Amino acid sequence: ASAFNVTSSRDYKKDIKDYTGSAIDLINGTPVRSYYLNEDVEGIDPKRIGLIVQESPLEIVNLNGGDSIDTYEMSSLLWKGVQELSTELTNTKQELADLKELLVANGTIPAT
Repeated sequence: ASAFNVTSSRDYKKDIKDYTGSAIDLINGTPVRSYYLNEDVEGIDPKRIGLIVQESPLEIVNLNGGDSIDTYEMSSLLWKGVQELSTELTNTKQELADLKELLVANGTIPAT
């Protein structure tokens, strides 16, 4: 397939709310593993990299069957994680600028 499109219009959804959980906590708490599938031949088939459903947050587990990861849910969680990191980076840059301004005002470092 050249693309996997997921219907995502408001027209198909209800009870829409912001996700307020910490994506970064979920991401950091989920180990990424290397493994072979049972049918793979070690040394011939390449080792795979991925998540194990039993170690994954329910937010990304496909609950229809429970033995697979929903890649749309996972991508959305990763998107939220990037938003969280972007906010953290913006805040850190502002704190650094504020500290630099304070150090310049105190004469501790020269103005640049």
